[in-house]
Amino acid sequence: MTSTDAREQHRRRKVLVTSSSVTHDNAEAPTARRWLSVKDIAADLSISIHTAYKWSARGEPWFPRAIRLRNGDLRVRRDWYEHWLVAMEQVADR
Repeated sequence: MTSTDAREQHRRRKVLVTSSSVTHDNAEAPTARRWLSVKDIAADLSISIHTAYKWSARGEPWFPRAIRLRNGDLRVRRDWYEHWLVAMEQVADR
């Protein structure tokens, strides 16, 4: 899979997630969680969890902005993640 194919796949996935999370009563759909785990991000990017943790240790721009919970887990807000993906696509297009 080329990098162009991967970007297109992420764009399609983003459209599917966005359109499936829209509800008529403005309640958040159960599939559109506000906070994502490193495991969620690794699955979305089709990379190993180990790679995602290595990127998170490097910080920005290697990994989106994240917070560490009291139990040590990392969480990334969905909008931070989506903003990071757009920024990575813009860098790749240069």
